[in-house]
Amino acid sequence: MTTITKERIELFIKNPLENGLTRGEQMDLARIALASLEAEPIGYMNRFTGRVFSLDEQPGADTDTDVYEPVYAAPPAPVVPDGYALVPVEPTDEMIAAAMNCEDVMFNSDESFCVQFGNIYEAMLAAPPQQ
Repeated sequence: MTTITKERIELFIKNPLENGLTRGEQMDLARIALASLEAEPIGYMNRFTGRVFSLDEQPGADTDTDVYEPVYAAPPAPVVPDGYALVPVEPTDEMIAAAMNCEDVMFNSDESFCVQFGNIYEAMLAAPPQQ
Protein backbone atom coordinates (compact mmCIF):
# COMPACT_ATOMS: atom_id res chain seq x y z
CA MET A 1 0.00 0.00 0.00
CA THR A 2 1.31 3.44 -0.91
CA THR A 3 1.08 5.97 1.89
CA ILE A 4 3.03 8.85 0.37
CA THR A 5 0.94 11.47 -1.42
CA LYS A 6 1.62 13.62 -4.45
CA GLU A 7 1.34 16.70 -2.23
CA ARG A 8 3.94 15.28 0.18
CA ILE A 9 6.38 14.64 -2.66
CA GLU A 10 5.80 18.16 -4.02
CA LEU A 11 6.56 19.64 -0.57
CA PHE A 12 9.76 17.61 -0.39
CA ILE A 13 10.84 18.74 -3.86
CA LYS A 14 10.19 22.41 -3.01
CA ASN A 15 12.15 22.31 0.23
CA PRO A 16 13.83 19.00 1.07
CA LEU A 17 15.57 20.31 4.21
CA GLU A 18 12.32 21.37 5.89
CA ASN A 19 10.15 18.60 4.47
CA GLY A 20 12.28 15.48 4.90
CA LEU A 21 10.76 12.12 4.07
CA THR A 22 10.23 9.46 6.71
CA ARG A 23 11.83 6.06 6.20
CA GLY A 24 8.45 4.65 5.17
CA GLU A 25 7.91 7.44 2.65
CA GLN A 26 11.40 6.85 1.22
CA MET A 27 10.53 3.18 0.72
CA ASP A 28 7.19 4.08 -0.90
CA LEU A 29 8.94 6.48 -3.27
CA ALA A 30 11.56 3.84 -4.16
CA ARG A 31 8.80 1.29 -4.93
CA ILE A 32 6.97 3.79 -7.13
CA ALA A 33 10.18 4.66 -8.99
CA LEU A 34 11.06 0.99 -9.51
CA ALA A 35 7.57 0.17 -10.79
CA SER A 36 7.71 3.02 -13.29
CA LEU A 37 11.16 1.92 -14.50
CA GLU A 38 9.93 -1.65 -14.99
CA ALA A 39 6.66 -0.68 -16.69
CA GLU A 40 6.12 -2.22 -20.11
CA PRO A 41 4.25 -0.33 -22.85
CA ILE A 42 0.73 -1.57 -23.58
CA GLY A 43 0.99 -0.32 -27.15
CA TYR A 44 2.69 2.13 -29.50
CA MET A 45 1.03 5.30 -30.78
CA ASN A 46 1.71 6.53 -34.28
CA ARG A 47 2.79 10.17 -33.83
CA PHE A 48 1.12 11.21 -37.08
CA THR A 49 -2.24 9.43 -36.88
CA GLY A 50 -2.68 9.04 -33.12
CA ARG A 51 -3.65 5.40 -33.61
CA VAL A 52 -2.31 2.89 -31.08
CA PHE A 53 -0.96 -0.47 -32.23
CA SER A 54 0.25 -3.59 -30.47
CA LEU A 55 3.52 -5.16 -31.58
CA ASP A 56 1.46 -7.95 -33.17
CA GLU A 57 -0.33 -5.37 -35.33
CA GLN A 58 2.77 -3.30 -36.07
CA PRO A 59 6.01 -5.27 -35.68
CA GLY A 60 9.00 -3.01 -35.11
CA ALA A 61 6.97 -0.17 -33.58
CA ASP A 62 9.07 -0.48 -30.43
CA THR A 63 12.25 0.39 -32.34
CA ASP A 64 10.86 2.95 -34.83
CA THR A 65 10.98 5.91 -32.43
CA ASP A 66 10.62 8.48 -35.23
CA VAL A 67 7.07 7.28 -35.88
CA TYR A 68 5.92 5.43 -32.75
CA GLU A 69 5.76 6.46 -29.11
CA PRO A 70 5.23 3.92 -26.30
CA VAL A 71 1.92 4.11 -24.43
CA TYR A 72 1.76 2.99 -20.79
CA ALA A 73 -1.19 1.99 -18.61
CA ALA A 74 -2.22 4.49 -15.99
CA PRO A 75 -0.85 3.62 -12.55
CA PRO A 76 -3.36 2.17 -10.11
CA ALA A 77 -5.03 4.62 -7.77
CA PRO A 78 -3.75 4.58 -4.19
CA VAL A 79 -5.72 2.25 -1.94
CA VAL A 80 -7.40 3.61 1.18
CA PRO A 81 -7.71 0.77 3.71
CA ASP A 82 -10.99 0.06 5.49
CA GLY A 83 -11.45 2.28 8.51
CA TYR A 84 -9.36 5.09 6.99
CA ALA A 85 -10.37 8.25 5.17
CA LEU A 86 -8.49 10.71 3.02
CA VAL A 87 -8.16 14.02 4.82
CA PRO A 88 -6.76 17.38 3.73
CA VAL A 89 -3.22 18.32 4.80
CA GLU A 90 -4.59 21.54 6.31
CA PRO A 91 -7.82 21.41 8.34
CA THR A 92 -10.75 23.09 6.63
CA ASP A 93 -12.86 25.79 8.29
CA GLU A 94 -15.65 23.22 8.63
CA MET A 95 -13.32 20.81 10.45
CA ILE A 96 -12.21 23.52 12.86
CA ALA A 97 -15.82 24.58 13.48
CA ALA A 98 -16.83 20.97 14.16
CA ALA A 99 -13.98 20.62 16.67
CA MET A 100 -14.99 23.88 18.38
CA ASN A 101 -18.53 22.58 18.80
CA CYS A 102 -17.48 19.46 20.72
CA GLU A 103 -18.84 19.51 24.27
CA ASP A 104 -15.54 18.53 25.91
CA VAL A 105 -13.45 21.26 24.21
CA MET A 106 -12.48 24.28 26.32
CA PHE A 107 -10.76 27.36 24.89
CA ASN A 108 -10.22 31.02 25.78
CA SER A 109 -10.45 32.53 22.32
CA ASP A 110 -11.27 31.44 18.80
CA GLU A 111 -7.80 32.48 17.63
CA SER A 112 -5.89 30.46 20.24
CA PHE A 113 -8.14 27.46 19.59
CA CYS A 114 -7.45 27.58 15.84
CA VAL A 115 -3.69 27.68 16.46
CA GLN A 116 -3.84 24.83 18.98
CA PHE A 117 -6.16 22.77 16.79
CA GLY A 118 -3.85 23.34 13.80
CA ASN A 119 -0.85 22.14 15.81
CA ILE A 120 -2.70 19.07 17.07
CA TYR A 121 -3.96 18.23 13.58
CA GLU A 122 -0.45 18.61 12.13
CA ALA A 123 0.97 16.29 14.80
CA MET A 124 -1.74 13.71 14.08
CA LEU A 125 -0.96 13.74 10.35
CA ALA A 126 2.75 13.35 11.08
CA ALA A 127 2.15 10.17 13.09
CA PRO A 128 0.20 7.75 10.85
CA PRO A 129 0.10 4.07 11.78
CA GLN A 130 3.18 2.25 10.49
CA GLN A 131 2.17 -0.82 8.48
